[in-house]
Amino acid sequence: MTTRRAVPALAFSIVVAIGTIASLLPAHAASERLPLAIVGEDTVTTRDLEIQLNIMRQRMPEGADANLPPADSVLRRLIQNLLITQEGYRMGLHDQVGVRNQVTEALRSQSSEALLDSVANTVPETAENQQADRRAAVKVYIDGLLDLYEVEVDSVLLRSLDYATNDEDALQALRENDQVLAVIPTGPIKVKNLSRAIRFKEYHGLASKPDAAERRDLIFYELLVEALVRYEARRLGFENHPEIQLLVYSLERQLVLEETLNVLLAIDFSPTDAEVQAFYEAHIDEFTPEMRIRLDTVKLTTEEAAITFRERLVKGTKLSWLRKNTPEVVPGPPPFPRDLLLPSILGIAPEEAVKGNVLDPIEVPEGWVVAVVEEVVVIGPTPLDECRSEVLNMMKNQRTREHATEILTRLEEATEIRILPDAEAIVTESIVENFASE
Repeated sequence: MTTRRAVPALAFSIVVAIGTIASLLPAHAASERLPLAIVGEDTVTTRDLEIQLNIMRQRMPEGADANLPPADSVLRRLIQNLLITQEGYRMGLHDQVGVRNQVTEALRSQSSEALLDSVANTVPETAENQQADRRAAVKVYIDGLLDLYEVEVDSVLLRSLDYATNDEDALQALRENDQVLAVIPTGPIKVKNLSRAIRFKEYHGLASKPDAAERRDLIFYELLVEALVRYEARRLGFENHPEIQLLVYSLERQLVLEETLNVLLAIDFSPTDAEVQAFYEAHIDEFTPEMRIRLDTVKLTTEEAAITFRERLVKGTKLSWLRKNTPEVVPGPPPFPRDLLLPSILGIAPEEAVKGNVLDPIEVPEGWVVAVVEEVVVIGPTPLDECRSEVLNMMKNQRTREHATEILTRLEEATEIRILPDAEAIVTESIVENFASE
């Protein structure tokens, strides 16, 4: 038995994106792209710059102060990225299955979003319940597609599919089942297609889930709607929209860049024991823990009292005597713990971490602290056997950087590069605009 079924509203949640495709692009891409440099037969533009700056912003730790990068450094990185991408195209990496599949998927999904956006945007912005009205408009549109293409769902077959079972043989049979649940213009949607979608969306499966049937139905209708909308978007030519083409092409270039780096930066790294030992000794400071210090501290009520207290300590007066005979000393336990501490945590410079050194007064809540370095504990370097993996990682990173420098130097020497007038000024302005509020 086959029936026509209205698509549940929840099925739209994964495919409806209210907005415009242009909002996914940097501002310069949606309006004007200014050239910054000519690299061989290609051009670095302000769109490339916006993408790079967006990446930099995303990688910046939350709450961190923006350290504005120099314009010439950013411009050179853009040129180098293009050189590496050009090399990847020469190597044919854009035709790799992994790259092609991601590009194809992006083209289809962005085309679908653009189609549904065009439907949703028929609702005026002045509508009182704009979002609800837009979702309703999309639902009506998809119901219309189901009618237009006379899509019928074998609801009896669908209800018979038991994904809640714990029987692995039964689940495997569902994964191989060629029975047809519905037919759309691109072809049949089979039980095995649904099984694949369930495995993708339900990481732990639906076995023993009390709402397995409801989830099964929802995933099926999401699969049906997605396939139908993608077909309609392709039929209407949304894939040829210039902004979608630009977005997808940018994705392809980014994927090619990443794949090229993976290929070019793959190095044969098999250092000998002697090389590891030599690297360890040359970087011994990086494998030597920071010294620890123990402080003897006294809290005083005012800055003036703390300055006087410190001066008397420097002249040789005993701390124990001053602690007992200075009226401004705040009674109670020492203000700082007597544990061994890292000087850097306390803001103490290495040259100040000397036994017997009297530090400048430190302001604390409701007073000032005078501290004397009571003990210094110097820890020797970590033995190579205990930090060998860290040494190897550092060695490999260094060799990779050296290898990358060699590759970029070769590419730069082999390519005609021309930086256009005012390019650095444009980059500087864009950097300020992007990071001024950080």
